[in-house]
Amino acid sequence: MIIGVVCEGETDFLAISSFLKTTLERSGQEVSFKDLQPNLDASSGPPKGGWPNAMAWLESNTLAVRKAAYLGHGLFGGGLSHKKCDMIFIQIDTDVLDGDDFSNYIRKRSGNPVAQPADAGERFDEVQRVLVEACGFLDEDEAWSELHIIAPAVENTETWCVAVRDPVIPNIESLPKFDIALEFLTRLNAFEGGGAGAGGVKNVERRRAYCEAHQDEANRIEEQCGQYRKIAEMFDR
Repeated sequence: MIIGVVCEGETDFLAISSFLKTTLERSGQEVSFKDLQPNLDASSGPPKGGWPNAMAWLESNTLAVRKAAYLGHGLFGGGLSHKKCDMIFIQIDTDVLDGDDFSNYIRKRSGNPVAQPADAGERFDEVQRVLVEACGFLDEDEAWSELHIIAPAVENTETWCVAVRDPVIPNIESLPKFDIALEFLTRLNAFEGGGAGAGGVKNVERRRAYCEAHQDEANRIEEQCGQYRKIAEMFDR
């Protein structure tokens, strides 16, 4: 199964295509991931990351466009044959709920308020609800019927990166994003030999090396992250 990914950035794509791929393959599913947003084709220029670009991609690529260009449906199905996929996976981080930028963006476009719950599961559900609506669906079941899986990361995909390496943090999905970033930086530096590497936690090459080296530890994410398990279960219907 080829899964097209719409996410915030290249580091998120690396986490998805490493950890989630391992989780799904261990459950007996043969999968590969293609980048839809951000577009990682070097010939198209630097990737455009961040949740605003992910949301802009959804606005530009309506359901009808996604079905024709990527899922291969309709008269002009498979128009972007090099990006053709069997399913589209849409992910942004639940940390978008912090602050007002995301809620203002959604309210301006849909007129609907965005809640800011504290519970990890409720944050997952709220961002999923917003994304389901932005994708043109009534609910997640309709999204599935149209070959879409809409699955936020709590609080972000750095949470997964922390979970794959000791020490274990109880209730890791409840940690604020700044604490997650610090925990990941500590593990990233330890993985690289103890020194502070260049580029910070968002450096693509550092993230690639870390994710590839730890992808066989994806079971640790399942054990520690209930919302990650929920994502994996979405593929098993």
